[in-house]
Amino acid sequence: MKSLLRPFLLLIAVGSLSAAAQPTDPAIELSGFKVQEGLEVNCFAHEPMVVNPIQTAFDSKGRLWAICSYSYPQITPGERPHDTLVILEDTDRDGTADKSTVFYEGLLVPTGFEFGDGGVYVANPPDLLFLKDTDGDDVADEKHVVLSGFGTEDNHHAISAWKWSPGGLLHFMSGIFLHTQVETPHGVVRLNDGGVFEFQPRKLKLGLWVQQGFANPWGLAFDRWGQDFLTEAPGGNIFYLLPGQVNTKLRGDYPLMPGAPKSCGIEFVSGAHWPEDWQGEMILNAFKNRVVHRYKFSEDSSGFSAKEMEPLVVSTEEYFRPVDVKMGPDGAIYIADWYNPIIGHMQYNFRDPRRDKTHGRIWRITRKGEPLLQPPVYEGKSIAEILEYLKSPVDYERHHARRVLYDLDPDRVETELREWTAALEVKDPEFEHHRLEALWTHQTIDRANPALLEQELTSADPRARAAAVRVLRYWLDRVEEPLALLERAVRDEHPRVRLEAVVALSFVPDPRSIEIATLAVYKPMDRYLEFALRNTAIALERNWMPSFEAGETTFGGDSKRLSFALQAVRSEGAVRPLLNILKKGEASPERREQILLMVAALGGPRELAELLAPTLYTSQPEPKVQPIPDTGVLSLQARVFAELRARSREREVRPDNAAEALRAYLTHEHSSLASEALRLAGAWKLEELRNPISEIAVSASRSAEVRGAAAEALGDLGGEAGGAILERLAGVGEPKPLRLAAVRGLIGVDLGMAAELGARLLADLTPGDPNPAELLAAFRERKGGGEALGAALAASVARQPLDSDVAKLALRHLYSVGAQDQALIQVLTQSAGITASARELNVEEMKALLAEIAEKGDPEKGEAVFRRADLSCLQCHAIAGGGGQVAPDLAGIGVSSQPDYLVDSILAPGKAVREGYAAQLIETIDGASYHGTLLRETENEVVLRDQVEDEIPISKDDIENRRDTGSLMPNGLADLLTRSELVDLVRFLSELGKSGPYSTPNIPVVRRWRVLERVAEMPAGSEPDPLEGVLSEGGPYLWTPAYGKVSGILPAEDFGGDESAAFARCEVEVTSPGEVRFELNSAEGLSLWVDNSPVEVSKNTLVTLERGIRQLTFRIDKKARGAKGLLLLGQESPGSAGRVLVVNGK
Repeated sequence: MKSLLRPFLLLIAVGSLSAAAQPTDPAIELSGFKVQEGLEVNCFAHEPMVVNPIQTAFDSKGRLWAICSYSYPQITPGERPHDTLVILEDTDRDGTADKSTVFYEGLLVPTGFEFGDGGVYVANPPDLLFLKDTDGDDVADEKHVVLSGFGTEDNHHAISAWKWSPGGLLHFMSGIFLHTQVETPHGVVRLNDGGVFEFQPRKLKLGLWVQQGFANPWGLAFDRWGQDFLTEAPGGNIFYLLPGQVNTKLRGDYPLMPGAPKSCGIEFVSGAHWPEDWQGEMILNAFKNRVVHRYKFSEDSSGFSAKEMEPLVVSTEEYFRPVDVKMGPDGAIYIADWYNPIIGHMQYNFRDPRRDKTHGRIWRITRKGEPLLQPPVYEGKSIAEILEYLKSPVDYERHHARRVLYDLDPDRVETELREWTAALEVKDPEFEHHRLEALWTHQTIDRANPALLEQELTSADPRARAAAVRVLRYWLDRVEEPLALLERAVRDEHPRVRLEAVVALSFVPDPRSIEIATLAVYKPMDRYLEFALRNTAIALERNWMPSFEAGETTFGGDSKRLSFALQAVRSEGAVRPLLNILKKGEASPERREQILLMVAALGGPRELAELLAPTLYTSQPEPKVQPIPDTGVLSLQARVFAELRARSREREVRPDNAAEALRAYLTHEHSSLASEALRLAGAWKLEELRNPISEIAVSASRSAEVRGAAAEALGDLGGEAGGAILERLAGVGEPKPLRLAAVRGLIGVDLGMAAELGARLLADLTPGDPNPAELLAAFRERKGGGEALGAALAASVARQPLDSDVAKLALRHLYSVGAQDQALIQVLTQSAGITASARELNVEEMKALLAEIAEKGDPEKGEAVFRRADLSCLQCHAIAGGGGQVAPDLAGIGVSSQPDYLVDSILAPGKAVREGYAAQLIETIDGASYHGTLLRETENEVVLRDQVEDEIPISKDDIENRRDTGSLMPNGLADLLTRSELVDLVRFLSELGKSGPYSTPNIPVVRRWRVLERVAEMPAGSEPDPLEGVLSEGGPYLWTPAYGKVSGILPAEDFGGDESAAFARCEVEVTSPGEVRFELNSAEGLSLWVDNSPVEVSKNTLVTLERGIRQLTFRIDKKARGAKGLLLLGQESPGSAGRVLVVNGK
């Protein structure tokens, strides 16, 4: 019993000392707000009126409703559900609620609601409830379950963010960890991933609106023109939803706009209470960082870009958790404050005493001295009077006008709506929007008006045309010749109209649809259009691919459209036509490589045989596009061979003439091509090539790279003869890179001998030799490999100790990949001279450490500890996007987690593993071993993501053993820290996201760099030629990752290079072509190339760029720059359509 109680007692003891005093008085909490100048905040409502509010909404009477959950994260056993839906009223209009009514009590962690049909639809998973007050006392007396079967595995992810679209469809969303199966009169609806639902209550018709796989979405909003946006909690990105509304489970990387981490609740600003330049801006809550953000949107081709503006509120109070935002009928902005120091249910015990279950706040933000709006009155008004509200510039007023009309007699509404539309003044500057509101109202009351739709489809305003195409998507069976209308839209001059049409075509199961959709490729494409068109081709594949194979769907003989569609579906039936396009010379260099790699992944023996023919790469009959430069042909072929080798693990397909075709490549003068040919021969088990491979392996005249590839091939071929050669090559006297390759090859032939020779190689290594990580990784990829190497190393260190620095490099690798090989870690730890042993602390030890962190911790020193190479923190973790992506991003960790949790995460990382980041170890029947986080799983396949972020697909038929291993962060990593370093590190982490030097605002700053290193063969003192060597990926140059600090600055000490100069490289994505601006902290000592072109550099460098990924390479004159680090932001250029995103990550 004592051992069972201890963790809970520790939790209580630590909780009492690590949480700040609770600011139960709203005035105390308000004193911790930093409010934007010119604004003021007052508490509209607080406990007991409202407690732990989750979602809010204003009704048509101007009253604010809120769902309150006392039960989160889980009800106490034996307790009756008692969460509530309350109505808050400000009867005297003084900006403070003075009346609270419990509309319904008895909910269990409700997560969303919306008004409709005279009542309220409420999310009470697994049920969708309908509550109604029938006697006018504002208390529900009617309740029934509308639908049931929504996922409940994780209430963080339950159906939330309920919102009516302008056209009258009810939307709500669900997170990635839930499994939903709902029976409706129209069939069963299933969602086993994140996504957005679409519901028509009167028809009980439930559908999947967006099938994206969102991690944990908690915000949905429509702008004035009906364009929709979503934000999710983990990454905080802003999703423009239109390209994701294609009628299929989406594939590929969704085009994102950067937002704020842990976002929850979004709303667009409207109304005269706010400045003109605020109209249409987005208010977004970051509940983790305790900030109420503001974003300005601008056109980005068919989509949008978002720019973070000065936030409305930044709070230092740890209880402030803004989770929802609504524009009130008075024009004020209302923020729901969940009011809790703890925001997770994984990191902390369900019964953690620090969880607040008795408080909650609604904050009201207004402009000082500016008049508020007069709330509208709908009750008692005629239909004609209500229709006039559709002209209002205030979103709230138009929205509720449509909702009030929805609840009236649709026949009467339709009649008066037609009269109202006919009376609209054409010269009114808002005429096009008024007419669009009429169209949306027709859709809301379910009365189609094809004539009005046609008028909007040909509107002079492209925003109206785009919105009309959205309506057409829902009226496909109510208009004549919908495909003709959609073809006209696909040819529209405005890209958003084309995007709406491409999405709408995915709902028309006709072979002609894809032929029409692909017409879009003949106008400028962008990342949103490409994503949508690719998924539309996938959605329609079952309709057009059989017709194409039968020769009926021809794309008019247009190879550009055909190529796009075939590449999108990635089916075996697409391979031969794509090859034909390639051989005709009708593919651009970029498309050519994509086609070749796709053929390598999907082709049969006949197609793979063509990939081995040099003429496919060098011969371009009647070229219609610019050919690949000769210097890149052989490198391209090498990349294709590498793809063939990678795919050989999952596909037992090879051409009949493989040995004959590859033989000539083995001795090719291009070392990369020869090396990949050798590796491919081994992977394909080409026994006929064993002799030439063996000869190359032992030939002193061949380069170390080629001999190493031959050694790997011999390992794949196996056999005693190959093993004997590998033993010889792995022995003392051979070059160490070759020895390493030989040991790697020997692992699959004779694991014991490989371990013995690997241990000897490790003992011979010095810090300047090849990094031991490659050797360790090879052993860990073999079942029992880490154990075998650990045993051999333990036996050998007594005779020949390891260099302590080499041992530390080896430990760095093992820690970075979350290795579980304790025997190997132990011997390396001893060899590294590390004697400390970190462990979980008892109550008194934790108390003392927390006090020391608070009093003595230095966050600046802690950041230096975090960035240390031997800890490899940035191998897995990112901060604000810069760093590894296989572990949680730590931006804002200081405002979301208590110090005791941070200490535990370092000393005992497996104690609480964040959802979605638990690691698995999978061993296959052929002896391979794979370790990583579960990325996805299907009926036939498991896909892991390892620490280098490679996707590892594993057939379930090949799995022998599979087990969870907890956190990728290994136990013992803290052994590399002194106590003072641990204190500083925790203090640094506890400051991340807080207002001050360690805040992480969403600014477009480059955080991921690569810096130039010279390889050993490079002549000493030679100066790289930027145009001939540094700017290319080949040559005697290595680029290593480097990351900016929290401030965004890449420190001068991380530049690398020699005493005089260094090179640093980053990437940006130009989403819309045109002039963009690169802002530097200083241009001193810098030269710049964009791709291969020199650019005159200044503090604000303006450059005109085409769409796509662009590479920026800086030469840094160290003497001229001195100690200045490098800070770079990608910005819009005033007056230009050019848009740029910084590419961060690992």
